[in-house]
Amino acid sequence: MPETKLPLNILGFDDKEVVLGGLQLAARGLGHKFIGIEILDTDDIAALTKEDFKGVDAVITDMDMGDPVAGLKLMRKIRELAPDIKIILNSGSATPEEEKFFDAVLNKTGSAKEQLHEALIRLYASPTDLPPFQPRQPQPAAHTHK
Repeated sequence: MPETKLPLNILGFDDKEVVLGGLQLAARGLGHKFIGIEILDTDDIAALTKEDFKGVDAVITDMDMGDPVAGLKLMRKIRELAPDIKIILNSGSATPEEEKFFDAVLNKTGSAKEQLHEALIRLYASPTDLPPFQPRQPQPAAHTHK
């Protein structure tokens, strides 16, 4: 396995800014670089070029971005332009048949940060190569006395 360079450069695709924001928080919280790109239709996928993936280590994509199989179309485009990039599906609606085309799968109902950490370990390194996942500890409620 090639040596893993940290931080990883991760590119995220989704049709919802709020999802991209959550992925950005998860990736950056793990110490990686993240750029989110909003995909509004399949024309956005068709316009992607090899240059768009230069220096990218991994892509995270939704399945349904205005088209129920936009994630599959994006995956095929990336495999054509940059076959070495790992592609992670972030979906709550993909079928097991669809999921098998991706290198890893995140479930939108779980902790994005923890799932992303586990996926990156499986894809890039042994557990000792990446810093351990540290869940955020709940903060005690502040008590004020009058």
